Amino acid sequence: MKQFVTLHPTINLGGAETLLARIIRFLSRQNIKVIMITHENDFVYSELLTASEKGFVDIWCLPKTRKGVKYLYDEDILDLEHLGQGLRSAIKGTLCVYAPYFNNLQLAMTIFRKSEDVRILTSFLHPEAWPTSLFFSRLSRYKESIRPLKKNKLWHYQRNLLKILDKNNACWFMSDSVKSYHEYYYDVDLPKSAVIPLPFDTKDHNAVWEGPSAHGIFRVVWLGRFDYFKNPSIKVIFDALQSLAEENKNTKIKFNLIGYGNKRYEKDIHSYLKSDKIEINYLGKIHVSELDDILVKHDVGIAMGTSSLHIGALGIPAINIEAGDEKSKKKIKGTWLFQQPKGLASDVYLEITGKSQVIGREIGCLLKQAMNNKELLPLLGEKCRKYVRNNYDENKIMPKLINIWESSSFSPEMFPIYREPIYYRVARSVIAKVLENN
Repeated sequence: MKQFVTLHPTINLGGAETLLARIIRFLSRQNIKVIMITHENDFVYSELLTASEKGFVDIWCLPKTRKGVKYLYDEDILDLEHLGQGLRSAIKGTLCVYAPYFNNLQLAMTIFRKSEDVRILTSFLHPEAWPTSLFFSRLSRYKESIRPLKKNKLWHYQRNLLKILDKNNACWFMSDSVKSYHEYYYDVDLPKSAVIPLPFDTKDHNAVWEGPSAHGIFRVVWLGRFDYFKNPSIKVIFDALQSLAEENKNTKIKFNLIGYGNKRYEKDIHSYLKSDKIEINYLGKIHVSELDDILVKHDVGIAMGTSSLHIGALGIPAINIEAGDEKSKKKIKGTWLFQQPKGLASDVYLEITGKSQVIGREIGCLLKQAMNNKELLPLLGEKCRKYVRNNYDENKIMPKLINIWESSSFSPEMFPIYREPIYYRVARSVIAKVLENN
């Protein structure tokens, strides 16, 4: 008997969180229970799952700590191991654990490192899924940029761990470009790692795109968080809309932003997006149940990853914009969603690896095309809808994902967890507390 376990504690709302909700929803339809190892206020469980779906979920709460495993004290490690032993004694059979990103993987390896018959799968849902963990971002000047290559002790640990994970079919990459970036960054080949596009619910939605706005109005919506790799793209969109407004003074341009972020990133966007030429509206964090009704009121939607799929699935003309940082802002481009390679890509990151595809166009050109040729918008929207349906239908992709989840042979006993020296852990804890109080 195999028992599915997820470990992605979060209070955020993004692509990884909606993906986890879709995985649990898919399994619940197969009458399969899932154990969620998480915090009491986990957003996926409390906000994204319906009452019936929660009936297929058992919650096991983590000890109250927000630090990564490498910074934990020995007593914290013992608490995590105790949780794993308790879960193992209560649940028989093989535990198939899904732990996306490096820190969650380390957490899973800690919880179950003294437990038998546990297999772990991890996922890579961003080009920098692992490199970001190499930096102490509270102090690092790289908090707002793509991380440079940093071959320190942790880098070598991650590189060796990647080899073991690949050998045991324990890696899932959302696209070829994400896989290529990690192979480049860690100077490693990952021939056995799976590349599977993000599964998406392509069923007919209750909300229907309302079609182009009336003559003289152009409505654009951004869907996504405010973050170091997204803020520069938002600024590129804004600059393009500013130029369009200058050229088309008889058209009222509205730019609505759905999203949120920490104070640093929100302040950055609010300070940059100031205009007397276009109307800017911050809609904040919108619950999934209300999102579609807002999106369908726009001429064009712009986003990254699953957010662009969400827009396209509604039949809205969707632009997939590249991720980047402030240094690469001039290089950030986009494409109509239906022109993207399967799995989505970012040429900014691929250029670093030397595998640039150069498929993107200037965002201003795409927006100008949409605003000046509104009769094309229904066709563009339908192409986006078909692209999502043909390439990301969860009924086709989810079984592949569940299969690799079950097929992973990586056990926590195969590799040690990474711990920083005690003096570093104490110093880091002190610095973090000082920064939180200032």
